Order: sequence, then C-alpha cells, then structure tokens
Amino acid sequence: MALGTNDVWTAGQGICLAGRRILVVEDEILVATTIECEMQFAGAEVVGPAYTLDEALELVVESIDVAVLDINLNGAKVWPVAHKLRERGVPYVFASANALGPDAIPSDFAAAPRFDKPVRMSAMLRTLAELTQHAA
Repeated sequence: MALGTNDVWTAGQGICLAGRRILVVEDEILVATTIECEMQFAGAEVVGPAYTLDEALELVVESIDVAVLDINLNGAKVWPVAHKLRERGVPYVFASANALGPDAIPSDFAAAPRFDKPVRMSAMLRTLAELTQHAA
C-alpha cells in the first residue's frame, strides 16, 4: 500500500502558508529536504534551498516573505544573509543544532525566533505563518 503525502508530511497540517515564498538556507541536504517538503505541504513556495553562504547571498535578492536560516553553513556564518534580510524588512528565523559558544547568535539578531535542531516543524511552521500574516 502506497503512502500518500498526507501520511508522510503532517507537521504542516492545519497551517496555511499558501502564497508565501520562503527562503531556506541549510547546509545539510536531508534537513533542507525535510523543511522544504513540510513547507510545500503547507502551501509555501520554497526559494532554494541554499546550501552555502554564496548561494544564500545570491537568493536573498529574490522576492521572499520569510526565511529559515541555519547559523553555520559548512563553517561560514549566516550573518551577512540575516543583515540583508533585515535591511529589506524580511523576517527570518534561525534553525540551528548549536546556537551556543562559537555559533551563538549575536545580540543584534537576538530578537529573531530560534529553533533548536531537531526542529519541531509544526512550531516553526506556525511561527512562519505568524511572521507572514501580512502577505495573506
């Protein structure tokens, strides 16, 4: 018996991200794919995912409603992307397995929501929906 999409991707059940363009910046392909699938299930259009800082900097100029940023991209910090998003007024959340020590979030980004990995996808999707209510 084949499983349908509803049987596999369920974190977004009841969460509507239809019409939202979400930039995903994540260097681990399996994590990025999971985030992308969950967002698509909730109706979002995923920009990326970007696996490197350079890819993220290229995509940050796209039309984006919100972004999910991994802090450490193969040793490069995501701060330049967060700066560009903030300059454009685009909200973002951090999703990181290690947001302490050398990967600590600088104080100028401390107000952004943070999700520790493994991410509770339903909580992150609800936050993304809240951050993009104006785009409805």
